[in-house]
Parts: sequence; C-alpha cells; structure tokens
Amino acid sequence: MQLTVDNSWVEEVVKAGHVSREEASEDRRADWVTQILGMKHDKVTIHAASTALSPGDIVLLCTDGLWNYFHKTGELSNKVAEIKMRHGATVTAYQVCDALVAEANARVGNDNIAVPLFQN
Repeated sequence: MQLTVDNSWVEEVVKAGHVSREEASEDRRADWVTQILGMKHDKVTIHAASTALSPGDIVLLCTDGLWNYFHKTGELSNKVAEIKMRHGATVTAYQVCDALVAEANARVGNDNIAVPLFQN
C-alpha cells in the first residue's frame, strides 16, 4: 500500500489526469522536483500519513533514485514480495534493501538511491 507520493512534476500531471505515468516519465520535465526542504520562495506543504501495522509488515521509505525504477503501479511492492519469497521467513531488512538497490542499478540506476526499511 502506497502511503505517500513524490513531490514531482510527474506526480502532479498524472494526478491531474493530463497524461499517463509512462508518458510523463518520458518527458524532459520528469525529474523536476516541485517541493524540497529549504525552499526559498514557496511554503513547504507537509505530508503526513498513518496506518496500522501487523507483525511482519514492512515500511519502505525511499528516494526517487529507487522509486523512478519501479514507477508502474504495484511494481515496487511486487518486487519486495518477490524478494521475501526468495529469501523465505528469515529475510532481513538489509537483504530487501540490498536487492532493491541492486535491481535499480541493473535498470541503469544513475541517481542517489536511499532505501531505509522498517520491519514490524
């Protein structure tokens, strides 16, 4: 379940229904960030989300350096499920993060990739 979205031009035009995510991702403006910490001229809009966690649930926080390589709906959660199945019940948060970064790099990852993970 995705709780938050990227503050990017892509998210804005997709949410507004102007183009599909795939079309927006191919546009020259695809990497434009619409909000950052330390903005000089505009007010930052704070986003907050909450959800109940069950034992075994994981919370994945990631930068666009990872997200951009798994932008199709459900693709990132499907990859996490695949990694968990491959490693079985003893999978660690480190193994999941490591596999996600390796996959992003294999997809020509050329951005900063940060992937903190919390497992309940």
